[in-house]
Amino acid sequence: MARLKSTTINDTGFAKLPTGTTAQRPAAEAGQIRKNTSTDKVEFYNDSFANWVGPYGVGVTATGGNSVYDTTVEGTTYRVHAFTSTGNNNFTVTTGGKVEYLIVAGGASAGHGGGGAGGMLEGITDVTPQTYTITVGAGGAKRTSGTRGQAEEGNNGGNSVAFGLTAIGGGRGSQAGQDNADSGGSGGGGGGDRTSAARRTGTA
Repeated sequence: MARLKSTTINDTGFAKLPTGTTAQRPAAEAGQIRKNTSTDKVEFYNDSFANWVGPYGVGVTATGGNSVYDTTVEGTTYRVHAFTSTGNNNFTVTTGGKVEYLIVAGGASAGHGGGGAGGMLEGITDVTPQTYTITVGAGGAKRTSGTRGQAEEGNNGGNSVAFGLTAIGGGRGSQAGQDNADSGGSGGGGGGDRTSAARRTGTA
């Protein structure tokens, strides 16, 4: 192995990189660069990310989540941070960039009518080095029994919030014989024995 310092390559030809499969990656050192024949991509080793990354940067580096795991799609590895604990959670970004998000709100509980599902948002946004609050909405609390065993209305699901975006919790199911279902991420059902029960809608 040759170690070159302050070297300029001035030619109209090319500089040939070492090549090999993912399994043939060398013992990692910061600054190593190679062509990965498994992914057909140039990659370099970034010691702060502790991983081989593509030539266009390390992507986002962050901590937080109930589970953190990697998944590979078409030769590119992505890190997933999954937040499943209700309430506020921290997502701390140390290297900014673009992230893909999936935000799901809590579903509502049923009354006499069914509870609505929580809303869902997905997309891509830019993050910067800072701590973001990720709020996971809880499912609606269970209903209470009404008079003569008839169910009271259910309860709305909690909103989920991340990156300034809010997924709306599901709308509660109505009380028996009433039209007090609620709108939400999707609307709750009306009372089954009330043909004039109001329709409830999803909220944008």
